[in-house]
Amino acid sequence: MKKIMAIVLTALFMCTGLFAAKLDNSDNSDFTTLKEKISLGFDVTQNEVSLRLWPNNSIGMQVSTGLNVDGKSYTFNLGGGMVMPMKETGNFAINLIPGLKFGYYNSGDDNGYSTSSLSFLGGAELDFEMLLTGISKDLSIASGVGAWIGIRSNTVTINSNSSSTSDFMFDLAKEVGFKAVEFRYYF
Repeated sequence: MKKIMAIVLTALFMCTGLFAAKLDNSDNSDFTTLKEKISLGFDVTQNEVSLRLWPNNSIGMQVSTGLNVDGKSYTFNLGGGMVMPMKETGNFAINLIPGLKFGYYNSGDDNGYSTSSLSFLGGAELDFEMLLTGISKDLSIASGVGAWIGIRSNTVTINSNSSSTSDFMFDLAKEVGFKAVEFRYYF
């Protein structure tokens, strides 16, 4: 149910932003002044923190990392990409972010069963960002959807006996290809 609600909210957010961008045909954008600042983002659905820098107005760099611990399992990921503005108007921006992602997952129990996964992905994400000027001129909310391809290696261990498989992975608007809500602060 949470995933359906996140998808509905993301679609609503994207449609609202696209409608606002279509109404405002001016070249004035509040994002131009924010590109002189560093931004720190937090993705509330994937427990991921990102840092975005803008060497110039036409291209930015973004790195992200995340750690999720749940009982006897944990997930770690690291990623990076180039941020390319597609459309900026008023308080709304659409960015294309091609990049790479690395992920590691490990889970085990007290009975000798464990599983781990290592993945390396390349792809791109379409990022929709809206400034929350009613709250702060330096705060924004973003959502994104993307497509990622790569390799995932899985290892299952049962009482010291292990087996490994490597699989091709394609992710379109699921797990790593979907970012429901990210808050970003420019400082």
